[in-house]
Amino acid sequence: MYEKTILTKGLIEALQAFLIHEVSVEKTLIDGKKFLPKEVINPYLGEMEESSDFMDLYLESVQTYKRLFKNWQAGSKVDVAMIRLILVPLMDKALEEPGNILMLHHYCNKEDYVYHHAISIGLIGGYIEY
Repeated sequence: MYEKTILTKGLIEALQAFLIHEVSVEKTLIDGKKFLPKEVINPYLGEMEESSDFMDLYLESVQTYKRLFKNWQAGSKVDVAMIRLILVPLMDKALEEPGNILMLHHYCNKEDYVYHHAISIGLIGGYIEY
């Protein structure tokens, strides 16, 4: 799509088909008025509900990171704030019972190693910094 393209429902469906979940939009409309979105849809955070179990939250975080990573491979920009939104609740949960950090290797699987590694290193680094 070209710059300043007006997004229609069909174009949004095409973006979603190509796993593009985020686009930059102009701050002003074509008539010069300020653009105020009715809603901001974030497909990643909706899935990360408050979990009472560290393992569940960890596995959800890995899957959310995996989706982000695949978008980056497709050309999306890396959104550090989104990574932070994934890691901060997980870090808070890990600090409640730090022994969970020592068990991260039990949750990893061969197919998703890269994603588990990224989340685990983030947790370990955060814990060391804490």
